[in-house]
This record gives sequence, C-alpha cells and structure tokens, in this order.
Amino acid sequence: MKNFLLLSFFLPLCCAAQITFEKNYGDSTYQDGGCVLQIADGGFLIAGNGLDSTGRYDLLLMKTDSLGNLQWTKSWGGSSSDFTATIRQTADGGYLMSATTYTFSSQPGTNSDWWIFRFDANCDTLWTRIVNNTGNDRMYDAIETSDGSILGCGWVSTGGYALGTIRKFSATGTLIHTFSLGSAGNSFAQSVVELPNGHYMLVGSRFQTTFGADLVELDTALNYVNDYFFNLPSTGENAQTLVRLPQGGYMLSVKTGYILDRFDIWLLRLNDSFDTLWTRTIPQRPISIQNQDEPFGFTAVADSGYLLCGQKLVGTSLRAIAYRLDTTGAITWTATYGGSPNGNNKFWWPLSLSDGGFLLAGQYVDSINYDSNVYLVRTDAFGQQSIQTSFDEIVDQEILMYPNPAHGLITWRSNWSASSPLTFEIFSLDGQRVLQQEFIANTGTLDIVDLPRGIYVLAVNHDNRRLVKKLMVY
Repeated sequence: MKNFLLLSFFLPLCCAAQITFEKNYGDSTYQDGGCVLQIADGGFLIAGNGLDSTGRYDLLLMKTDSLGNLQWTKSWGGSSSDFTATIRQTADGGYLMSATTYTFSSQPGTNSDWWIFRFDANCDTLWTRIVNNTGNDRMYDAIETSDGSILGCGWVSTGGYALGTIRKFSATGTLIHTFSLGSAGNSFAQSVVELPNGHYMLVGSRFQTTFGADLVELDTALNYVNDYFFNLPSTGENAQTLVRLPQGGYMLSVKTGYILDRFDIWLLRLNDSFDTLWTRTIPQRPISIQNQDEPFGFTAVADSGYLLCGQKLVGTSLRAIAYRLDTTGAITWTATYGGSPNGNNKFWWPLSLSDGGFLLAGQYVDSINYDSNVYLVRTDAFGQQSIQTSFDEIVDQEILMYPNPAHGLITWRSNWSASSPLTFEIFSLDGQRVLQQEFIANTGTLDIVDLPRGIYVLAVNHDNRRLVKKLMVY
C-alpha cells in the first residue's frame, strides 16, 4: 500500500487529528475479540473469549472509550468451555449477546447448547436463556426485531448432521417459533436480518444437488415464504452475511471454493428482489480461512463500497489484513497490521465509522511468548493507524492550502521547487479520480467548482513526494 501521509481537516478555528489507535488487551494466556460494537458514548464493546485459570474458555465482554482505553472487563463461564458469537444493540439502549455453552448445557461438558444474554444500557445482565437440546449445537447470531422479539440462529445436531436453525423468542427469552433448513447433509444458519417488509431472511448454506449459499425468507411466525439459492460449478459455498445497502439492494458475502481448509471470497450484489446484479470472486486466498466455521469480516461503507478483513500469510508472518473495495467490488487499497514475525494476527469484525475511518477487532499473538490478546485497531479512511499530525504542523513546512471546507476555488502556496511539475489529484471515497490539475509554479488556485458536495481525498505530488489530505466540498 502506498505510504500516504494523511492530513486532517483544516477548520477556521481549530485543527483536530482523526482518531486512530492500535491496542492489545488481555493477560499472558489467551483472549480474542470476535465482535465489536460502537455505542452511544462513542466507545466500543468487544465480545470475545478468554482462558480461565483451568484452561477453559469463558465469555468475555470489554468496554473501551473512543480512544481505545480499556474501562472494564466482564466474563462468564464455568467448569467447561463457553464461546461468544455476537454483541448487538437493542432499541432500549441495551444489548444482546449470543453464545454457545458447554458448561450449562443439557449434557454439561459433553455437548453444547445456545446461550443468549440480555443486558441493559450499562451491560448489567437482565436475563439469560439457555436452549437445551440433545447433541452439539452452535449459536452464531441474535438480533432484536422491530416488534421487540429476538431472533437467534445457528445450528443444532440432528442424526449426526448439523441442521441450520432459526428460533424466535419473546423480549424476555421465551421460545415462540422454530424453523430449520432441510438438507441431505449439513446445513448452516450463519446470520439473520429483518427485511423492510417485516419478514426475516435467514442467511445460510445447504445441499440442493450441490452445496451452496442459501437465503431463506420467513414470515414473522417463521413460516417458509421463499428461498434464493446461489452456487458456483464444482465448488461448495457457505453464505455468511447479508447487508442492506443505503442505495438499495443487498450485498451477500460468501466463502467459496473449499480446498484443503481454504476458501476464496465470493461477493454478490443483489437488488431488492434478490436478483443478482453482479458477482465478484476474490481468488488466491486473499484471506486465510482455516475451517468451515471461521468467518471473515465484511461490512458496507455507506454507499461508497465495502471493507473485508481477516488474516493473510505475508512472508513468514500471519498478518491481520484489511481490503477496501469500491462499489464494483474492485480492491482500492490493502493494509496489513501486526508486524511481528511468526505471529498469528487476524481480524474477525470490521466497523465503518462516522468519521470515515474503520474499527477492526480480532486477535494479536505475541511472536515470542505466543500469548494471544484482544486486538483492536482504529484506522483512518485509508487503513492507516499511525499517530496523525495536524494540518498546520505539516503543511506550513511543505504546502499551504485554504479554505477547507471549500467551494469553487482552493488557493495554494508551495515551498517546493517550481522547476518540476506539481500535480493535484482529487479522488472520491470509492477511489475514483474526479479531477487532476498540473502546475509549474509556487502558488495558484485549484478549480473545484464542478465537484458535487461531499468528502474527497486530495493528493499533491511533486517529484518523489506525495501529500494526501481530506477535502470537504460544500
């Protein structure tokens, strides 16, 4: 990735750098962060797992402020291992956490069951619900619906197979309805979303002459309405998430091409009727996915594209990695994190933040002691997480530009030599170049009168130097 020097907005009264940080949390055993949520005070909740003193996994919940400073940690568990899946916001300001328990299952220590938590706004427990069932079960997600009920999904063990299942609960955790995917083999329910028509869409995978990605539409009583099956020739597909886009339609993320515990990534752009508009396969294992259950991170970035994250082998080091995609699914930049040789760092969950940056949660493994910690990285819009410097401190030495926010014209003055060209480039946030002007001078004006209102990236190039700043056009 190009080594951009990113500059903050130049405002009339003050200059503020965009918040970025890189944090590890935990002790000398094992912790990971599988899901992260930004909350009302600007801070973050991280749901993950940690080893207790007996070497068994406990559920882990951490709270940080907006700068990534750890404020508190809570854990739940017992005599066997228990695992978190997701943390979600509820309409009353509280939260839902989905998990799997061996400790408190119907067959403790041998088989597992679903485990749901309901928290208030302070993350104090209002109630928990364990859904007992014979055999090993796994929970992947839980959300609150518009009528105040709760949808949970995952799989249950039936006849030696995994059976993708969705369950509907009341606001207090009473089981109301159940639906399971029929399949000639294993089936999976990875996530669930509520549709604008009030129905629910189960995002999963099952066998229909071949194994493929399956979207199953259900009514509010979990009665079957329709399904939409997607597959590629001679491969197996595991659907993961369905994201509704601000501009209409959806993006479906899928693991495909299972070979030796490795997958490619398949993205499908769907319209509101779930017809395929386009697909993009990202080959050559851009993210190392080591087993069928392991997710990769995916999120939409407003209406300007998408972000993928996970893990990739870089040289001899397994590095946490992020890919920024434009609206067509093409990669615009790549960034890696956690540079210790022989580490095993990865991301599972990305957030797109209101300031244009990203928050990435996962696992950081120390390359010397191999201790695993929760890994949290807050980046700017280009994936940079280094400490930023304010606009005044940089450009007074190199180049001065004003005003910003701007409209019509930008005035600039450079301390660089005027003997070689100075090129200005302006890019939209999806990576498309919308303007380029070249000067051989130390001062001038940049004409932006035709640019629509919005946020852009302005790059200034001179010889081997490149400065990049954010530009707001009003």
